[in-house]
Amino acid sequence: MAERVETDASGVTAVRLNTGERLPASHVVVACDLPRAHAGLLPETASDWRLRSPRYSPSCLVMHFGLDERLPDQAHHTLHFGRHWRDGFGALTAGRPQPDPSLLITYPGDATLSVLEPAPNLTGGADWDHLTQRLRNRLADLGYDLPSAPRLIIDPPAWARLGHSAGTPFALDHRFRQTAWFRPSGRSRVPRLHFAGMYTAPGVGVPPALISGRLAAARILEDAPWR
Repeated sequence: MAERVETDASGVTAVRLNTGERLPASHVVVACDLPRAHAGLLPETASDWRLRSPRYSPSCLVMHFGLDERLPDQAHHTLHFGRHWRDGFGALTAGRPQPDPSLLITYPGDATLSVLEPAPNLTGGADWDHLTQRLRNRLADLGYDLPSAPRLIIDPPAWARLGHSAGTPFALDHRFRQTAWFRPSGRSRVPRLHFAGMYTAPGVGVPPALISGRLAAARILEDAPWR
């Protein structure tokens, strides 16, 4: 695991691993959680004013179930919309659980079924055990005959343990001052240090994250000695 990006006056020089191994590098792309990266992985010279007072996106509560038999009438994706749409978004914005959350059910094949419920991040507060039980009860009310316990539960505290700031896998929210040029740049002030992922432009989601990686690769190729 990377422990430190090393630099000198000319820019990036190497990546130091937690095993002590040093990997010389002419370019480095950092695609992990940027606030955590700036807290230890990166040098002070790479600091970004856009992350001084970050506002984070809401999070989610996810359950993964292992199935003993097929669900013949279950679609690949199913949305169950809550009845109080506007109140639900207001609650998340205020850092509270939604009173009547919408659910995304994913059934990619015969063996697993996953459920996602939007949830506040850790800058708010919630009784996560209560929300987990509430979600299981909601699934039963919707007619899902599932095993008594999920194989895996990922709530905001679990997202935080996995390395996501504020317990959200969705990075910074998309308010005006955290959108487009106001989002952390993909190019660091440290020469040959680049950023990719949802914390940089263009933003949150798989396609934008892939685009950020392509942009980082393009910058590296522009600086290549054979160009």
